[in-house]
Amino acid sequence: MKITQKLILVIGLISVIVVGASIFLSYSFTKTLVQQMITQRQLELANQVLDKIDRFLSERSNGIQIVANSHLIQDSLSTPLSEEGAASSSAERSARVRRELLELSVLSGPWDALSVVNRDGVVQSSTVAGRITQSVREESLAGQALAAALRGESYHSDVALSPLFGKPTIFFAYPVRDVESADKEIIGAVIGQLSWPSVLEFLQNSKYHMDLLSADGLFLGDSDFAHFDRILKNDHQGSVYMQHAIKGEDGALVGSIENAGGVHTDSLIAYSSEKGFLNYRGNNWVLVVSTPVGEAFAGAATSAWAISALLFLVIMTGSLLILFMLLRFLRPIRELTMISNDIAAGDLSKRLHFSSQDEFGVLARSFNMMASTLQDLYRGLEEKIAEKTSELQREKAGVEQKVIERTQQLADEQTRLEASINSLSVGYILTGADNSIILINEKAKGIFLPVASALRKAEPQPGVEEVRTPIKYLQLALGNTVDIFEKIEEVKRTRTRLLVENIQIGAATLVFHITPIVSEETHEVLGTVMLVEDITERKVLERSRDEFFSIASHELRTPLTAIRGNVSILQEYFMDQFQDKEVETIISDIQCSSERLIEIVNIFLDVSRLEQGKIVFVNEVFDVVALCRDIVQEYTASGVNKELYLRVLPPFAPVALVRADRNRIRQVIINLIGNAMKFTDRGGVEISFMQLHGSVKVLVSDTGSGISLENQSLLFRKFQQAETNIYRRDATRGTGLGLYISKMLINSMGGSIFIESSEVGKGSTFGVTIPDESAAPVEKPEGYTQPA
Repeated sequence: MKITQKLILVIGLISVIVVGASIFLSYSFTKTLVQQMITQRQLELANQVLDKIDRFLSERSNGIQIVANSHLIQDSLSTPLSEEGAASSSAERSARVRRELLELSVLSGPWDALSVVNRDGVVQSSTVAGRITQSVREESLAGQALAAALRGESYHSDVALSPLFGKPTIFFAYPVRDVESADKEIIGAVIGQLSWPSVLEFLQNSKYHMDLLSADGLFLGDSDFAHFDRILKNDHQGSVYMQHAIKGEDGALVGSIENAGGVHTDSLIAYSSEKGFLNYRGNNWVLVVSTPVGEAFAGAATSAWAISALLFLVIMTGSLLILFMLLRFLRPIRELTMISNDIAAGDLSKRLHFSSQDEFGVLARSFNMMASTLQDLYRGLEEKIAEKTSELQREKAGVEQKVIERTQQLADEQTRLEASINSLSVGYILTGADNSIILINEKAKGIFLPVASALRKAEPQPGVEEVRTPIKYLQLALGNTVDIFEKIEEVKRTRTRLLVENIQIGAATLVFHITPIVSEETHEVLGTVMLVEDITERKVLERSRDEFFSIASHELRTPLTAIRGNVSILQEYFMDQFQDKEVETIISDIQCSSERLIEIVNIFLDVSRLEQGKIVFVNEVFDVVALCRDIVQEYTASGVNKELYLRVLPPFAPVALVRADRNRIRQVIINLIGNAMKFTDRGGVEISFMQLHGSVKVLVSDTGSGISLENQSLLFRKFQQAETNIYRRDATRGTGLGLYISKMLINSMGGSIFIESSEVGKGSTFGVTIPDESAAPVEKPEGYTQPA
């Protein structure tokens, strides 16, 4: 969009905003003034009309008093007609009283009925001929008026429907007294029924609409006589102006008003409550004067539009003058824009041709100088570009040669790498981030490809393409033994090395070493490396060794048992026949050596049975604390190492019963106690307990020599004691199999054994965890895998 278009748009928007604001402000200001003027006039009118109504009704109240004070009316009630002598005289007096009432009713105002009633409520005389001799007590409104008059009160009622005339009426009453009596006794009353339309005449107004409401909010009439039939029927009690006016508050508001026809109209409303006048105190009526909003503000809207039209004309004239001046000022800018576009397109010969002494002239001269400088620089730049282009072509040729040489080097490196990987004695498989095999050596192919091909021939469902895909025939060869995809995903997820042992593929036994490849920069897993080791021959050798070991142990135990039995017979029955003490010593050595050999053979047999999974464990629930106390009691009774203490510390909190093989647990604890006693010279051994979540921990602590940190890693190994030299045996003549057997036994029963703590010269603490009775029973294993 050009600057000229932007200026026109901005000026137009400003004009629209100013005109709109002026219309709004002028209309709002005019509307406020009009509203104040109208409501003030309405309120004044309401007070004037109510004052006229009060004066009118006050005059009616005075008129009824004049009638009540008439001597003729008083005489007609004080002297009964029956006391007069003749009927003609009675009729004549009634006629005179009726003429008096008619004359007084004309003088005092427009009465619907004016009646003289005695104390008994019987009409003695009336302007309505049919009322004479009737009783007013049966009429509620007339009866109330009579009751008030007999109490000596001047009475006026609110608007009500007259049962006599069937239209809205106000009742007035005033007592008639016997002025001849000493106490001016009340002898009757004058009751007047006022014609209500005579009151409504005060509401007629050609400019404003007026509604007269009772104190209860009932409609009493309005400026439109067409609604005369709805008097005392419409209820305005809930209106806002009624709630304020009934409290005696006058005011004005803008709101919705309901007329007698039930139609709601938004209007300017003024309301005033009746104040009363002289002896007429009023009925708390409310007069509401209203003007529809549309009529009230029509003049304000006309004035606002007239002001806005004038303002719009002034603004548009000024805007056009400003726009004309701006276009003259922008002409140099337009020329500068066109010349700049030409220079940007490459035509550096273009120049500005306007000259003046203002800022535009200075800008034109500076711009022309800049264009000339650019033209000179461009010529020199073309020469330098040509020179640099020649240099870049030479450098490009050199780079291409280096790329060729480096590509050949990379190819040679790849060939050497592949040769090195293929020469590995283990299978090597490199996978990518999508689990596809990137590189596989010949050893891995030799392990998996024959099996996969054989399975493909036996089960021809997979296609040839699937079998040739490395990851496919790798999983095909593994079958259901292991899910290689799941293992790879586990390694990538945990980012730790995974060892998968004893995988059988046909007659071969394999071990997988799976390691993740993680980027050092982004820490993203790029793939995995799998090393596949064929340990079939090692397994065969181990099995052969174990079988030889088991057979040899069985074969050794038979002659050793015979030697021990025969030596025992010699010691028991023939020792007194040997005179030479050296012979006795030799026989004792033979006995000790045979027992030691039998113990070693038994240990070897236990190891062999454990490793082959031939030991059956009995699931029992028992108290391990009581078991340890029995073991300590047996040690104490045997008198072994009397200089050392051996005791069971009671647990700080009750521990649960354990679920395991009682005899095997006994064997493990005896082994730990024996080891502690062997390496303890002073102090002794303590057994303590601790309840864990789902298991009980048994701790065997001694005050012996302790084990160094580097030698602690040698514990629980086969034929290994806590010495760095495996060929050196200690003075206790241990086999190095006690802790190894204990670990195999505990692991088989679902527990664990470990060294809790140890410090050289201060002692050691070994721990055993045993599942408590809440744990599920350990099933008998079908085979046993030697623990790492």
